[in-house]
Amino acid sequence: MVLLFLGIFASCLTGCSQTQDKSVTVGTLTSYPPYTFEKTPGEQRTTDSVAPGKDSEILQGYAWDILRESLHAMGYTIELRIYPWDEALEAAKSGEVDVIFPTSFKEERTAYFYFSQEPIDTTNFVIYTTQDSPIQWGNLSSLDGLTIAVMRGWDYGSEWDGANYIDKIEVDSILQALQMLDNESIDGFASYEIIVDSTLKNENWPTSYRKLPGFGSSVEYLAGSQNNSKVKEILNAFDTGKRQIIENGTMAEINEKWGLQ
Repeated sequence: MVLLFLGIFASCLTGCSQTQDKSVTVGTLTSYPPYTFEKTPGEQRTTDSVAPGKDSEILQGYAWDILRESLHAMGYTIELRIYPWDEALEAAKSGEVDVIFPTSFKEERTAYFYFSQEPIDTTNFVIYTTQDSPIQWGNLSSLDGLTIAVMRGWDYGSEWDGANYIDKIEVDSILQALQMLDNESIDGFASYEIIVDSTLKNENWPTSYRKLPGFGSSVEYLAGSQNNSKVKEILNAFDTGKRQIIENGTMAEINEKWGLQ
C-alpha cells in the first residue's frame, strides 16, 4: 500500500511538473491594431491566463491569434502580461516575462535576445504629414531640420537611427502624435503604416493625412532573453506550432479573418 501511494504521489509530481513546464509568460502591448489591441476600449486589466483552446478576455489581433494558436498547438498555457512597449522590452530583458511579441529584429538586440525563426508580422515605415505639408520627399534627408514624432520604444530601422539631422520627439500613443499633427506642433509623424491606418479607422478620426513614400520595413518575431533557460525551448515550440497551423489551415483562417497575408 505504501509503495502504491508513493507511486501515485510520484506520478502526481511528474504530471504537475509537466503542466508547469507547459506555461509561458508572454509580454506584449495594446493599441497596436490590427496586430494586438484591446477587446474592450479603456480595458484596465493587464494580465490574463489563456489555456489551450481558449482566447484572451482582454486582447485580440492578428499577431495575437498567430502566437496563441501556435503555442496552444504545442500545449502551452499563455500567461499574458500587457505593458507599454518600452516596459515590455525591459520585462523580457530582466526575465519578468519569458518572451515578448511582436518584436522587430535588430542586430543590437542579438546581444541579449534570441528570436524565433518563424515571423509573426511585417510592418512598413512611413511618415504622416498634414495635407498641405510643404515637404518635398526624396528620402529621409528631405526631413532635415524638421520635427518628427516617433513612438517611444518602437524600431524604425538602421537608416532612421542614423538620421541625426531630424529632430525626433518621442510620444506615448498614436493619438497623441495625431493631435500634435493637427495642432501643427510637429512637421510629421513616423510610424508603422498598417497600425496608424487601422487606428484612424477604428477611432473614426476626423482628419485625413498625407502619407510620404515608405522608408523601410521590418519583420517582427517572438523574442526572449538569452539569460532565460526556457527561451530556446519556447521559441522552438512556437516555430513548430506556427508550421503546424500553416499546414492544418488555421493560418489561412487567421489571414482571412483579419484581411491580411
